[in-house]
Amino acid sequence: MADWWEVAEPPVAVETVADPLTAAAAIPLATDVVTLSIMTQIRTELILPFVERTRSYLQSQPKLLQSLESVLHLLSLVCDVDEVNERAVVKVLSRRREGLSRIREYCEVQKQTVGGTSHLPSLVVAIAAEALFQLLMTQWGEAIRLLDLAYIIGCPTSPFQQIVSRIESVHCSSVSLEPSLALVSHMKAISIDSGTSRYSSGIARLVHFYITLTSLVPTDLLPSLDLSRKVIGVNIEDLSAKSFVQKYCEKGVCAVVEGVQRGWNAPSRWSNAKHLLSSHGHRYVPVEIGTWSSGHWEEKCVSVRDFFEEYLVKEESVLYLAQHSLFDQLPSLRVDYSPPTLLTEIEGVVARDVNAWWGSANTITPLHYDSYHNFLAQVVGYKYVRLYHASESQYLYATPTPAISTKQQQNLSSITGLESEDVVERFPLLSHAKYEELLLGPGDTLFMPAGVWHYVRSLTTSMSINFWFTT
Repeated sequence: MADWWEVAEPPVAVETVADPLTAAAAIPLATDVVTLSIMTQIRTELILPFVERTRSYLQSQPKLLQSLESVLHLLSLVCDVDEVNERAVVKVLSRRREGLSRIREYCEVQKQTVGGTSHLPSLVVAIAAEALFQLLMTQWGEAIRLLDLAYIIGCPTSPFQQIVSRIESVHCSSVSLEPSLALVSHMKAISIDSGTSRYSSGIARLVHFYITLTSLVPTDLLPSLDLSRKVIGVNIEDLSAKSFVQKYCEKGVCAVVEGVQRGWNAPSRWSNAKHLLSSHGHRYVPVEIGTWSSGHWEEKCVSVRDFFEEYLVKEESVLYLAQHSLFDQLPSLRVDYSPPTLLTEIEGVVARDVNAWWGSANTITPLHYDSYHNFLAQVVGYKYVRLYHASESQYLYATPTPAISTKQQQNLSSITGLESEDVVERFPLLSHAKYEELLLGPGDTLFMPAGVWHYVRSLTTSMSINFWFTT
């Protein structure tokens, strides 16, 4: 994330023109009331409250606080500009340049202060401040990119959503990105046709999945399923809230729950790359590139367009948008799905996070368990899932401290290469562990009770949603 300050400079630098008024006339500057109002909102609703929440920390870091105060002073001067003429533009440009210098100085001070590790709340302030300056310079796309990054590393959801929505409604209405033919073909290949709803979650559907996958996945990467370990299937219409809690939540029983995705727009809209790119192609999301096991792994923010066009289609590396609150960041996507109806019927249920899991083939979620109950809805593509009941924990080499930093509520196994031929030789206790397994395809929703260990590998490009909850 350290390269966020590589921002677009104005088309004409003031210093390169003898007459500053000529330079001012050549540089577009936001002068409309709406944009100036948005700038003020960023300062008052996002930056200043964030500063107050970290005031106690900042008080203990005088250099950091002094640097931040100079940034805030510059922002107040910029936001208070109400006279729009050429000389005012020159003055604001000067403030903007000074502001950039102060922001970068602020970042350097905070990194030195905390021993080389950025204090994220303070970094949010710096990024949001630069977004404000980018708005002033009419760099709408760059402002949104920076605000997306601020959200990803911890800015509050409420002001973020409103601010970005206002910018998009005023300045991004004409944004429309068309998918390449390669992307359209790629997404179509992994999309199941609506007629396959006639298949149950049993043998017929499994055979249909394998027929589809043999044309998409190398044979050596296809799992060889043991049908004696299959997961039971149940229709959501046959479940009452009480029976679901008693039979599945309390007893720790996994099930493929049919009918959860009935009426969803996500299967058709997400498999249609045109919809996602035209609506959200300019937005930025956090991804993991590479794999831990290969030794090549990094976190990066990429545009939704590049996520699909540069990574998924080219298939040059493993890519994963994992466990991300995408539907808070892009709330318009919420119309594409609805939480399982059981979550509204169970007395005392507490809905937790709703996360997106979008990625390429060969993403792997290591063996772990969650402390929440979980509905995993597979919308696009295919995954292989292996499940171990909590009673098998003694054989699964649980690690008290996660080897990979994910969420605090997860507990990881130290087993690596779970599907490899020599895994039992390396982890002999595993031979005693009983498990269930399944292929999860478009339209399937898997219920996993809290405490159930699960391992997930994507077989194709895959798009999933999960719903965590407690009872």
